Amino acid sequence: MPSTKNKITVLLADDHPIVRKGVRSLLEQEPDIRVVGEAGDGREAIEKVRELSPDVLVVDISMPDLNGIEATRHITQTFPETRVVALSVHSSGQFIKDMFKAGAGGYLLKESAPEELTTAIHTVMRGEVFLSTAIAGKVVSGFVNGSSDAKGAVGANGPDNEKPLQEGLVRTKFHRPVFPHNHLHRHLLVEKLQRARHKPLTLVSAPAGYGKSVLVSCWLDNLEGPCAWLSLDKDDDDPRRFLSYFLAAVASIFPDAVPRTTAMVQALEMPPVKELRSSLINELDRIREDYILVLDDFHHLRDRSISELLGSLLQHPPAHMHLVLIARRDPFLPISTLRAQGRITEIRTADLRFTHEETALFLNQTLETEVDLSVAASWAEKTEGWCTGLRLAAMAMGHRGDSRIPADMPDSIQYVLEYLFQEVFAYQPEEMHRWLLGTAILDRFCAPLCEAVIGRKEGQEHTSADGWQFISYLKQENLFLIELDSEKRWFRYHPLFQVLLKNQLMRHREPEAIARLHQRASEWFRHNGLITEAIQYALKGGDTDQAVRMVEQHRHAVLNAGRTSNIEKWLSLFPDDVSRFHPELLLTKALVLYFQSRFQYIEPIIDHAEILIGEKSMDTVLKSEVDFFRGYLLLYQGEGDASLIRIKRALEGIPAGHQGMIGLALMFFGLGEQMCGRMDQAVQMLSSRYDDPSTPYPCRVWVISALVWICLIAGDLDAAALYNRQQRDLAGRREDLLNLANSDYVQGLIHFHRYELDAAIRYFAKALEYSYMMMRKPLVDCMAGLAMACQANGRRDRAAATLEKLFDHCHEVGDVGAVALAASCQRRLQLPSTQTDGVDMSEPSVDEAPSPDESMFWWIEVPAITRCRELMANGSRAGLLEAERRLQAFLQRNEALHNRCQAIPIMSLMALNVHRQGRNDESLEILEKVVRLAEPGGWVQPFVEVGPPMAELLEQLQNRGIAVGYIGRLLAVIQECASPSGERGIQLAPARQPSHPSMVEPLSNREQDILELLVRRWQNKEIADNLCVSPETVKSHLKNIYQKLDVPNRIKAVEKARQLGLLPEK
Repeated sequence: MPSTKNKITVLLADDHPIVRKGVRSLLEQEPDIRVVGEAGDGREAIEKVRELSPDVLVVDISMPDLNGIEATRHITQTFPETRVVALSVHSSGQFIKDMFKAGAGGYLLKESAPEELTTAIHTVMRGEVFLSTAIAGKVVSGFVNGSSDAKGAVGANGPDNEKPLQEGLVRTKFHRPVFPHNHLHRHLLVEKLQRARHKPLTLVSAPAGYGKSVLVSCWLDNLEGPCAWLSLDKDDDDPRRFLSYFLAAVASIFPDAVPRTTAMVQALEMPPVKELRSSLINELDRIREDYILVLDDFHHLRDRSISELLGSLLQHPPAHMHLVLIARRDPFLPISTLRAQGRITEIRTADLRFTHEETALFLNQTLETEVDLSVAASWAEKTEGWCTGLRLAAMAMGHRGDSRIPADMPDSIQYVLEYLFQEVFAYQPEEMHRWLLGTAILDRFCAPLCEAVIGRKEGQEHTSADGWQFISYLKQENLFLIELDSEKRWFRYHPLFQVLLKNQLMRHREPEAIARLHQRASEWFRHNGLITEAIQYALKGGDTDQAVRMVEQHRHAVLNAGRTSNIEKWLSLFPDDVSRFHPELLLTKALVLYFQSRFQYIEPIIDHAEILIGEKSMDTVLKSEVDFFRGYLLLYQGEGDASLIRIKRALEGIPAGHQGMIGLALMFFGLGEQMCGRMDQAVQMLSSRYDDPSTPYPCRVWVISALVWICLIAGDLDAAALYNRQQRDLAGRREDLLNLANSDYVQGLIHFHRYELDAAIRYFAKALEYSYMMMRKPLVDCMAGLAMACQANGRRDRAAATLEKLFDHCHEVGDVGAVALAASCQRRLQLPSTQTDGVDMSEPSVDEAPSPDESMFWWIEVPAITRCRELMANGSRAGLLEAERRLQAFLQRNEALHNRCQAIPIMSLMALNVHRQGRNDESLEILEKVVRLAEPGGWVQPFVEVGPPMAELLEQLQNRGIAVGYIGRLLAVIQECASPSGERGIQLAPARQPSHPSMVEPLSNREQDILELLVRRWQNKEIADNLCVSPETVKSHLKNIYQKLDVPNRIKAVEKARQLGLLPEK
């Protein structure tokens, strides 16, 4: 327990006593924070600061007498030792700007997760800036002058707390390396770089230690005009992470240059890199000022998609961009082609080697003594002009007090390096040995981090040196220290020097001692909010349980902000054999899969997690999350009552801070109530939660989404449109692109069902502008809806292009179910009117199971219903009877689930089907029911799609005096849409499915999973292990696959699936 004098003292200022009481209660749970007072307005806050001298003031903005902005301005000017954190309901940019101008160090919304407040207090105490995740996108750094004591703070240019995209990146990677005091200026090479500025690319390629980065940094130091620097490492070998840094580097010099590409990279599921290419090139080309972008240590990147992206960028280079790549090996780029086209300037090892004269000049400067040219020539030859080797030699000679280079130096450069290292290391004091070896594990460090890692020697109360003394010593001795920021607070070792330090560490320390170093580093990073590095060092130190705890403690704060990329990164750090034994990691993985719409993979993960939780008697929070996923899966399967039991239990156990998950659970609960016929109760419950101003945004946005979906499923398009406007306004105030895209998709659905095609196309297309902000299932449905709306509106070329994009997307993401849905949509678009005779369709089998595997919800394209359209188009009696049997089963299921959204098109098809069989009275009876269902919501599309035959039936109904006005509108639209040939649909070539008979019944999700694994030639046991089912279950699914594909074995199944477009081409 920290002593009182070491605690952070906090003063609370808010005009609402309830708010002050709640914040006090929250902060008093923290062992290192003490609330010393409260104030009810700005003037009282000033007096309390004067009286109590708190470390931190947490202040509201809207207060009587004197507002928080004016109080902050007075306090920061009069009492600069007090840091200020704003805690407000206001999220607009102007309030944020004014608070930071007034001198605040942090800004949070009152709806932020509780743990963010404590993080903000610790952050401003370190002299850094803190923004709550909800407003992190609003750039305020231009209004902040971060200053703090160099010995006690990480500094404003150090890494910030991990936040989405730019706020989650390490700022020091954007700083150019600072060249040493004895730097040798290389005039000829700098002039060569300057002459190359008109070309798109400069490549500086040579092994480690040849001064590549220092050369380019020196060149930029003497240039005017915008330039950006990005230092890469092995963790950046991922398209999303690389692009996040790349775009942040561009934004550092042109803040508004790449908004669209940035939004795509921020998406829940980032698009393939090749689909980002056009957006990136177009946005960079709109920059109208010459600029230089340097990517240092590019050799760390081996992902081909990154190289392909840069290759495209250089093939069509933006007019004003000059790209510089610094690497130890040539990147995977078309260098020969670029060379032939005169688009590249190359600086290689031969160019970077020190000449004899440069070697002599360098040694003269370093040793401050005259070095004979013959000695310089000898060492230039021995080191092959390698400047790092020369620097090591000079250091060793300086420590020995010897200006002569030993004549018996080994010839091998590696041995030379080892020898020189031993010479340098041997002359360091014992205490410095300990600091050097202890910090060898750190890829970057600051003084407080060094102190935390080194700790005290056994029996010592204090170390004989502190972090800044150690860093000062490194600078003084020129021990390969590289500064990472202009304020000289963050550093790293030269990579080669760090490797050699690590070798010495392994030789001189026991594994247990090295593990403790990693664990201390992990704890420091955790305490300072750098969770990714905290997890990395915990795992390196063998503390898996601590790494798991950190994921558990921080995942919901990130998910509340709607971001999953950080969570994915955390999960990727854990080996598979670790994840499978920790239910916390399994449940986190399930949540990520949900946001990726990879629903079919969730159930086996939850099965395994539930077993672990049962074995280990875990706390109720994890059990609540299991209930959450079980409830969702049951809802997805149409089991409303069972779903409600699970979700209600989940809501009782999910902690209050997990607002994102609470919002999702409330959405599922509302959908479950509607599924069970209690729509009014669902709307009342959700509306009450939405109207409550204390409901945080992460919860509120899911609640309003639930109201939209409930009304849509109920067929009430007017109510759905009303709630959707509220959703759009809510998301718009937060610039929440995910929910704005979802709102556009919903609006497109509403217009589509009303057959307002121009509006439907406009909104579907608008949603697809940020398509990869959307979850996969709504995205695929949106693309299908756009294709159908375009075709119905006569825009056949656009319909064909949209369908092609849909197939490309489904194959790119490797989702077999989505490919099947795209193929079904294509067949639907190719269908003539369902009354057409003589169509070459297969004779249907009558023994297929009639019901789909999952609820149909609000989806436009439902393959099971499309198959019924195909059977009706067949024209045969067997086809009509089979279609009728299936449609009756589907209608019964959807009526039981109170799903009018699907019941309306199903009944429209049923009426036409029965009419085709000659049962006219029964047909009119069905049609009357569907007309009465559809009229209140203004549904039109289901009646128009089936074609002119529907007009005859509607006229008969109208003649009976039923819904005369509504039917009149339907007849007008049908007559307007009817083409001279009486057919609808487009012929797309080439078709994705073969001309031979297609499947009567689509594959289930589980069967599609197994089919995908057959491509890998896995055996039944391997498939069973992967899907967490028994081999017998796999065998049963394989039998169904063979029957549905009409094949005898797995090899033929894969071939047939590729022909049908269910699998990508070989």
